[in-house]
Amino acid sequence: KGVKVGASEGAWTQLTPSPAPGSRDGHQLVYIGGGNIFIAWDHTSAFSLESWRYNAPGNWWTPRANFCGASRAQGAAAYDSQSGLAIFHGGQFSAGGGVAETWSYSDTGAGTWTNRGTAGPGVRFWHAMAYDSQSDRTVLFGGTNATRNSNSSANFSDTWVYHADAGANGTWTQMTPTGVPALPPPANSHPMVYNSDADRVIMVLAGASQG
Repeated sequence: KGVKVGASEGAWTQLTPSPAPGSRDGHQLVYIGGGNIFIAWDHTSAFSLESWRYNAPGNWWTPRANFCGASRAQGAAAYDSQSGLAIFHGGQFSAGGGVAETWSYSDTGAGTWTNRGTAGPGVRFWHAMAYDSQSDRTVLFGGTNATRNSNSSANFSDTWVYHADAGANGTWTQMTPTGVPALPPPANSHPMVYNSDADRVIMVLAGASQG
């Protein structure tokens, strides 16, 4: 099932498209343009490798190319509209252990997954990413490499940016932002979005594990 909210009335509506992905958690959901939403990765008993695309105007789901790496969940994702790629990073393997890999997904044809290597932010999960369209870069903040909410001292407070078109596999760069009155604290499980009108990345830390 799915829900949508109307921009003008601020009301949620439950939708029942068929077919549709099965129940899941720890998955990644990104808007990929053209009224389409893309979903991948899954943390259920089976750790599904399925990928699906949702067409909002038509209210239907279409299976896409299965993820071709080891099964995982609880990573982060953002859609790079300049390159036309959904960028995925991190997560936890179904067999245990954290993930340092970056992957991209192109929705052309049947869909294509590409492994872009392990350089960059390193092993982490429950982090957040958002695409800054004005600067053409994906911004990553926080996350953890410990069992969720079990050890706040293991949370990260670092900021990274990813340029998908820089080199064969793209390039991650760690940033050193300054803040007044303070920088965000270490956190995981926090939502993050980009406001194109204000040219700002916005995070909500309420309810996230901080420390």
